Amino acid sequence: MYVGEIKGRVDFGIITIREDEFEAVLARFDKVGVVEARRRYRIRRLPLDGGDAYTIAVVRCAEQGTSDALNTARDILEDLDPAFLLVVGIAGGVPAYEFTLGDAIVCTRVADFSVEAVLNDHSREYALSGGPLHPVAAKLAADVRAMVRDDELADWNAPTSIGMDRPPVMMEEGCFYGDDAWKKDVRDKLEHHFGGKAARSPLVVTGPVASSDRLIKEAETLQVWLKIARQIQAVEMESAGVYRAAHGRVPFLAIRGISDVVGFKRHQNWTTYACHSAAAFTRAFLLTRPIAPRANPPFQCVGPVKVDESHRHPAPARRLQKPETHVAIPCKYVGGDPRFDVQGTGRVTVEPDGITVQLHDQTLYWSTDSIFSVTYERQRLGMERAEYEENAPINPGEWLIRHAAFLGVTDAEDVLPNGFQVCISFHNEYFAKLFVKRCHEIGRCASRSISPRIYAASSLPEMPPYRDASGFLSAVGVVQVVLTHNRDEEKLVADPMLIYENRFQKTWLVIAKSKIACVLDDLTKPAPYDPLKWQESVEDALPVRLERYERASGFIHFGSRHRRWLYSYHLHHDPSALKSRLEALLKRTG
Repeated sequence: MYVGEIKGRVDFGIITIREDEFEAVLARFDKVGVVEARRRYRIRRLPLDGGDAYTIAVVRCAEQGTSDALNTARDILEDLDPAFLLVVGIAGGVPAYEFTLGDAIVCTRVADFSVEAVLNDHSREYALSGGPLHPVAAKLAADVRAMVRDDELADWNAPTSIGMDRPPVMMEEGCFYGDDAWKKDVRDKLEHHFGGKAARSPLVVTGPVASSDRLIKEAETLQVWLKIARQIQAVEMESAGVYRAAHGRVPFLAIRGISDVVGFKRHQNWTTYACHSAAAFTRAFLLTRPIAPRANPPFQCVGPVKVDESHRHPAPARRLQKPETHVAIPCKYVGGDPRFDVQGTGRVTVEPDGITVQLHDQTLYWSTDSIFSVTYERQRLGMERAEYEENAPINPGEWLIRHAAFLGVTDAEDVLPNGFQVCISFHNEYFAKLFVKRCHEIGRCASRSISPRIYAASSLPEMPPYRDASGFLSAVGVVQVVLTHNRDEEKLVADPMLIYENRFQKTWLVIAKSKIACVLDDLTKPAPYDPLKWQESVEDALPVRLERYERASGFIHFGSRHRRWLYSYHLHHDPSALKSRLEALLKRTG
């Protein structure tokens, strides 16, 4: 699998830290595959009632602490764009009568104690940060008790779900630490749960969690924290970092199994038990369908959502005939043409002489000669864009899926030298791609391609594949990217040159008679993404200088403006030969 296949389709990103946490989470979901980008993500699937399913990406931090958790969360958000983030693992519990070892806690607020000052008298002060959860996450955390009461979490805490029996608790004198008052408090609360009582199944509770880079193995620090934020119920080291990365972007919850109680040295088996307790609860929680699965998004069409009941009385099967080039398709004109201050639903008609959008009170028209590109894009709109552009109110954390076609149109008045881009959206992917296909057909009927002929290499086929099997732009696709930004017809002096590649990026150079362009194809970038990074006249791209950087790559500097562009040694073994070739091509063009 590659990033382009999965990005924007992941429902939950789950971040773990320890190996045993990672293994416990992976064991709860069906295996799908692996995606490599900034991190290595294990893709899992959770079937739901009604034939739906969640797509889940599981990743492990390389190190403990808020810094790597912050970076991991940022990476998964950039690479896969999940709808919701979860941190699943273990935590240390505050001594309490309400919960104890092996129980699960769902975070309702993050108390970030990462900023710490040590004073001259060795006392410590903290700048408390963090805060409340995203509204979507907060309402789910507040509803956990009702889920338990209404038996929606099934037998998440049964031994068969957790996969092991509850370990023993040996409350010997040497097992307690802290001052006398703290040790007595810890003993009293542990005896409340374990003293001469039959083993019970784990519970789930909700409450604030304290997070910092400090591993709490002594009672004094926790006692100080409780004076600052006395409501905290558990301590751990990662949620503060994930909270910072997710804040304002996606909902986030931390689900922690209590592996130890601060002030008590427990048996090591409690760590494994707590890992499985948190993972088992996570699976049961997801089975309650806390958010709508993206695989079957709640808004597949634009405008008001209509229930399609055609499956109740299916039409008889028929053989599809090859349609004519002329076709009228239901659509919505989103905007983009500066001559029309209008939006609305209607029908788009594709004919040999041009494209017409008929709205209820206005007709929009673009001639075939004025259209230089047509592309399809599957877009994911958040709450504000969905309401503004599609008049579709949705909740925070939910998304509107829009299937859109973009027309690149020249400006007859030449007020906009680069033209403008028109957006037309469709009820589903089929209609959008049918529209794009018909547009290319009318281009061929008119003995021209619906794309500019600026950089026309004679060796390129007329209708090439623009992407390869891995999702990267092909050489022809790279040319198409450049020509959509230019209107003057120019010949290439050479085929596009691939100068750098890794698992999720490729960098190309396109050299024409008077200019050079750089295209950075990045599979991790969300749509819409313009891979054309810069264009420069051939004179200003000189001189070309190369610089060694790492074992596998170096830098190319073009003139004074475009510096530090990576090139791969495995593609260009001889730096001097690469420099000579680039300079020869650039000087030949001038």
